[in-house]
Amino acid sequence: MADYNSAFTGLQIDAALGLANSAVQPATTLAGYGITNGQPLATVLTNTTAAFTAPQASAIIANTAKVTNATHTGDAAGATALTVTGINGTSLASLTTGLLKNTTSTGLPSIAVNSDLPAMTATVGGAVPTPPNNTTTFLRGDGIFATPSGGGTVTNVTGTAPIASSGGSTPSISIVPATGSVPGSMSAADKTKLDAFSGTNTGDQTSIVGITGTKAQFDTAVTDGNILYVGDVTTNATHTGDVTGATALTIANDAVTNAKAANMATATIKGRTTAGTGDPEDLTDTQVRTLLNVADGATANSTDATLLARANHTGTQAVATITGLGTAATTAAADYATAAQGTLATDALPKSGGTLIGAITIKEVVETVFALTGTTPALEPANGTIQTWTLTANSTPTDSLVTGESILVMVNDGTAFTITWPSVTWVNNGAVAPTLATTGFTVISLWKVSSVLYGALVGNGS
Repeated sequence: MADYNSAFTGLQIDAALGLANSAVQPATTLAGYGITNGQPLATVLTNTTAAFTAPQASAIIANTAKVTNATHTGDAAGATALTVTGINGTSLASLTTGLLKNTTSTGLPSIAVNSDLPAMTATVGGAVPTPPNNTTTFLRGDGIFATPSGGGTVTNVTGTAPIASSGGSTPSISIVPATGSVPGSMSAADKTKLDAFSGTNTGDQTSIVGITGTKAQFDTAVTDGNILYVGDVTTNATHTGDVTGATALTIANDAVTNAKAANMATATIKGRTTAGTGDPEDLTDTQVRTLLNVADGATANSTDATLLARANHTGTQAVATITGLGTAATTAAADYATAAQGTLATDALPKSGGTLIGAITIKEVVETVFALTGTTPALEPANGTIQTWTLTANSTPTDSLVTGESILVMVNDGTAFTITWPSVTWVNNGAVAPTLATTGFTVISLWKVSSVLYGALVGNGS
């Protein structure tokens, strides 16, 4: 059997083992020695159930009939050193360049094509899809060629300090110069100064040869610009001129001119509006007017003589705002007669209201004539002491007289309407209300004493 032949390649088992002189033995014969199909020689020798006799072992070792370095053909060719030339009868040398694939059903190798590979997806690595052959689409992570969203056009370029950009799609890019507090580009002059430094220069310098004092004093001097080296430094020199003194300096009186003071904005003056004592401030015209309590646009006053002359006064002033005037003078002028009624304002006759005392001489009285309308008019003497009334329907007037008042009513009936009077005590006409004339006026006099309204027929009625 072939499997036993593989296990015993190069070994001839002969009559020393009680077997035929052949390298291939049937399974039934070998089984008696504990040998099974496909075992290598080392296993065969270990598992053999029968003990080898010395002659038998010597026969195995000394056997010179075994085949040595046979020439092999097929998938592995050669004699001593074998070369694999194919797989399952397929020559590898005849295959084209590519990826080697195995067909499970046949065991035959071949070169793989794209359809043999899995398609590339977002989660599976595989064959890349066929490119669309353009410059606008790109392969995404999910295996799809697509145009990027948003396109690829630059519309605006900005810069972050110290980089500055003029903006737009084709900007001018620059680097701002560096300052003591802002980073930026270094000038050639500054670079020359920096290159001039030598040695190790780190941290703050706590002392300088030839200069005495603390670091804080030195820092203050540098900040104020008060360092000037000319030979040896003089300490606490006595100063003269606008500033005098040694340690504590004093500015001389009148030494600070306008030219030495801080610049001021146009239309401002020195002052202070902030509460409390403090530095001077430049005040605007509005702030100055507020301090002086002067209205915007005010002009200078005239002399006292001009201001006190009545001929220079214009306009009016309410008498109620003038202190010291009498009662009559502090009442509206329209409520009084003219000064012809008395030499004093308090003697003037009021035009409305008030009480008259003593005899009065009246040359003429002009009464007001008032026309009543509607079917329920008020008989009110304040409207006029002579009142006319043309009836349009049966009517019922109301009493508005108070004690001492009277009116003369002229009623034009025309179409024989009637009047229902308020409670009236008729003093004539048989103590009854008059019957109105159907043509012309019926004249009636009404007056009130205390709470009683009296009436009398004057004429043209019955």
